[in-house]
Amino acid sequence: MAAEPSEEPFEPGLFKALRIEVRRNPVFLTLGPAPKENRVVDLSPVEIHVQTARSRLRIGGAEAIPAWMFNLAWDRLRIHGSISNVELLEDLRVHRSSAVCAILARLPPVERVPGREIRLRWR
Repeated sequence: MAAEPSEEPFEPGLFKALRIEVRRNPVFLTLGPAPKENRVVDLSPVEIHVQTARSRLRIGGAEAIPAWMFNLAWDRLRIHGSISNVELLEDLRVHRSSAVCAILARLPPVERVPGREIRLRWR
């Protein structure tokens, strides 16, 4: 029986890279023209809890971002070589695309493509 999307674990290599980067610095800045802080307060095998100014106002703390959102972006990056936050949001229905892009952009095999569009590229 397949796992529910919310129970889907991180791809092992991605989880390892995320753990290293979160330990190094848990604050990830969004990639838009006015960067905002995304602070990872917890990383589990199935989700990341991210606190933002908005989440503090709305719910008083961090919101969970399920692993499937990161896995989807990670797979698209590896297979197609790049992904934008617009593709994540509109095509793949990842509604936390800014946080996902901000976090993935700091991982070693990923880089931000220069320009106005928020696009990541596999190195």
